[in-house]
Amino acid sequence: MIKRDRSLLAIPESLTKIECQNCLSEIVADILSGDDLRIKQGKSKISEDYYRGSRILPDDTVEQDVAIALRDLYDKKCAFCESKRTKPQVEHFRPKKRVTGVSTTGYYWLCYEWTNLLPCCPDCNETKGTSFPLLEGGVHKTAPMLLADNTMDSTHNDYSHDYLLLENPKLIHPEYVNPQLCFTYNSLGEISGIDDEGKGEETKTKLGLHREDLNWWRQKEIDYQVKFFEMALCLPEDDKFIEVLNKLRDSAMDKRIEYTLLFKIMYNNFKQIISPQLGAGRERAERIYDNNRILIDLSI
Repeated sequence: MIKRDRSLLAIPESLTKIECQNCLSEIVADILSGDDLRIKQGKSKISEDYYRGSRILPDDTVEQDVAIALRDLYDKKCAFCESKRTKPQVEHFRPKKRVTGVSTTGYYWLCYEWTNLLPCCPDCNETKGTSFPLLEGGVHKTAPMLLADNTMDSTHNDYSHDYLLLENPKLIHPEYVNPQLCFTYNSLGEISGIDDEGKGEETKTKLGLHREDLNWWRQKEIDYQVKFFEMALCLPEDDKFIEVLNKLRDSAMDKRIEYTLLFKIMYNNFKQIISPQLGAGRERAERIYDNNRILIDLSI
């Protein structure tokens, strides 16, 4: 998981259309009514077509402008595990219909909120389910902020608004909490949370970022790097080793590849992840690394 920024992106057209806004108004009115039947009807009106941005083009093909915008923003990767191995789904960061142990209606008023939508692989999506834990002292919102006429005040629905931020989510949204400061990896490709608030560890657990398949793929990437450095050490000159080291840094700065954060950690923590696997060449490898490294700033 790496830091992303959608601040310069326009909200997809499908989310701003009057049909979508009218649907949202009906959903909110039904669920706020308190009538069990209307609540059930309101939840049933939440439409995948709107939050995926489905629309029929003149040639009768279907395009999903929300899904496409999220795909492009996240370079076709899952926002959480950074895998490209399955097509990401449109995921609601705050669950739309239910929150485990908290609410049977969920954050229904955010079902079409642009900042609440993320691309998520099926495995992360299924593992996360309807959980949405908060830090100690946080209180879940169970209804939108209302105007004087008891209709929804949509200006409070953006993720960055204090109305929602004051919940203190324990899960990491990669556009509002820097995940690069919350995770690290070991030489087996295993991920760990490292921030003092516990957001990294909670996100790892709730999203299943420690799944066996992810560990396997990440360790494979580490193994590839070890082999490249081993081959470079076979040459008496240091030039090839420096070239491989620079290529590793280039990969770490490329947000388009899978597991970008892993590459950043591999580069910055070379002595903990790569060099211990280089056998007799370890001392030389660490000397070359110390003389040529340009550490990556994970705070940006």
